[in-house]
Formats: sequence, structure tokens, C-alpha cells
Amino acid sequence: MVIHMTHDTLESIFGFHAAFGFLACAAMIALASALAWVLRRSDGEDGGQDD
Repeated sequence: MVIHMTHDTLESIFGFHAAFGFLACAAMIALASALAWVLRRSDGEDGGQDD
């Protein structure tokens, strides 16, 4: 029999790890979207030559 000793009171709440994982995933998606918006090129900056 394994007895799990929690280090924090939050870890003892049912579903804490699932909720934490979901929020971490949502935060990574939001951060990636913000980073893509910051790094987006404007229409004229395609790197091609103007002929």
C-alpha cells in the first residue's frame, strides 16, 4: 500500500492535477498565439525582390 503525502494543500483537492494541466496547456496556447502575432510579417515583407 502506497501512502501519498502531499506537500501543499492544493494538491489534496480532487482534480487539482487535471485542472493544473489544462490551465498550463491553455496558457501555452495563448503564449504561442501572442508570439505568432508579434512575429507576424506585414504584407510587404516577404523577402522577395520587387521587379
